[in-house]
Amino acid sequence: MRMRMVGGGLRAIFAVWAAAAFLAPGFAGAGEIKIGYIIPDATDNWWQREWDGAQEAADKFGFALIKTEATDADRILAALDNHAAQGVQGILFATPETKLGPAVKNRCAALGVKLYSIANQFEDAEGKVMTEVHYSGVAAYDIGVQVGEAMFAEATRRGWKWEDTALMAMTIEELATAMERIGGCRDTLVKRGFPRASMYDAPIRSWDSIGSFNAADVTITQHPEAKNWFVTASNDPIVVGAVRALEGRGYKTENIIGVGINGGQEARIEFEKTTPSGFFASVFMSGHQHGYRAAESMYRWIRDGEEPPLDYRLPGTLVDRSNFREIMK
Repeated sequence: MRMRMVGGGLRAIFAVWAAAAFLAPGFAGAGEIKIGYIIPDATDNWWQREWDGAQEAADKFGFALIKTEATDADRILAALDNHAAQGVQGILFATPETKLGPAVKNRCAALGVKLYSIANQFEDAEGKVMTEVHYSGVAAYDIGVQVGEAMFAEATRRGWKWEDTALMAMTIEELATAMERIGGCRDTLVKRGFPRASMYDAPIRSWDSIGSFNAADVTITQHPEAKNWFVTASNDPIVVGAVRALEGRGYKTENIIGVGINGGQEARIEFEKTTPSGFFASVFMSGHQHGYRAAESMYRWIRDGEEPPLDYRLPGTLVDRSNFREIMK
């Protein structure tokens, strides 16, 4: 999952939302169910799979699915108002900025629209997770543990020495779920005896391979003593970018263990290469399955009053060159 970060200007937008909360448009006609699905990046493979799964649920159960990309705070405001004007009764919302939570929650409540947060949990003004908002995402920390265990097992097989090895963590501090994934990896390696002092953050500015490449290049320059590198991040494209940076600096495949998350198209491309790359494995999660489940849950919530669990987490499966064709169907 790739998300773009947004900047300031939220205070003015909150004021606009507060004023608009009293102007709720009408809803769909009797018996007609409409559900909105707002995502941060329609070009990203994960979100395309989410939409495909949600559309399958819409086709099966006979509700209308309104799909919208909203990459920043201004577009989110417009998308919410547009969905409400079209008569949606529920919105699946993958926020590009977790701190928009209170404003989005209040706006949806004023419009009488059910809200289901997808992928990243909303946070309040103090940075605390808004556990009262229904959430469907991934088991972030546990998936990070899977990443760490895969790294340890492969490093052991290769006979890596800890004194020659470093971990590069491609971080975005603003997104809690991303840091949970990385935290699970770090903690697992520490439990396995890897020194925390040899773990280095490489803060990235964008959720793609280019931003990752640039951040990794800086970290590699700062630590020329490392002969072997672990690479962890919150998704596959970010790991791929860091691996490309290492390869560009002359590191061989046997000196890189990059483990991604999502098991998307980027991972498939790496696994299908004739010659293995430093992208060793990924934790596969079905975006299609997740989108289908979220959309069905919202449909049943609207139609039957069957409220989904407040917190649902999608599990993951480790994939590599040996099993990806079977699992990533």
